[in-house]
Amino acid sequence: MKYVNILLIGLVLLFPGCTFLDVVPEGNIESIESNFEKRDQTENWFKYCHFWVSPFTTSVISNPAYMGTDEVVAGTYLRESGFNWSGLYIADGLQRTFDPYCNMWRRDAVYNSIRYCNTFLEKVWGVYNMTDAEKKLWVAEIKALKAYYYFELLRHYGPFVVMDENIDPGVPVEDMKKERSPVDVCVEEIVLQALGLELQILRCEEKEMKRNVVLEKQQKVGVEGLHVHVEHCYESRVYRIHTVCHN
Repeated sequence: MKYVNILLIGLVLLFPGCTFLDVVPEGNIESIESNFEKRDQTENWFKYCHFWVSPFTTSVISNPAYMGTDEVVAGTYLRESGFNWSGLYIADGLQRTFDPYCNMWRRDAVYNSIRYCNTFLEKVWGVYNMTDAEKKLWVAEIKALKAYYYFELLRHYGPFVVMDENIDPGVPVEDMKKERSPVDVCVEEIVLQALGLELQILRCEEKEMKRNVVLEKQQKVGVEGLHVHVEHCYESRVYRIHTVCHN
């Protein structure tokens, strides 16, 4: 028993001298700034900006244009398969105002990606191992992506909240609440994001294979044409409503 006590006392005296337990991280804590130090880290952020392109365009589950049409019929087995077949519920007339199906407006969807885009546009110029030409190309591609997100918001909901810059998370809640911008401002913002990018964005055949998922010149021109069509349809609808109300 005496030897056990001596051993315990020895361990107690030795542990305060174990400096390897007193470790404090020295400058290696990840932050937004550290994500834009090198090209590889910046490219990861660039990819995440595109995260919400696929769910609302190519996903059979998330895009109601696939499963929300009258041509698609499904039984109980598919509805109870564990996947959220939102389009089927919309086709059944079960769309809801609270937490709508296929909701792009929610905080973790398109506006979250726009926030990532704004951060990228602000921080990319500080990456040390990228050329200015490559930075300009990536900035042009992110601006085209942001224009596409705005276009989808305009197409789904009409006027949206224009986010030229991110809101500081430390401001009061009241300052975080933003009103929708007028439709003219929304359309101008889409045009402004895409303005002058024709010479910077590459065509499909000019890009590397691994960058085929990035918006290209042909797609950007298509988005511009579609947004003009949506603007015309929206203005026609507003004009008809205005005429009915005054007659």
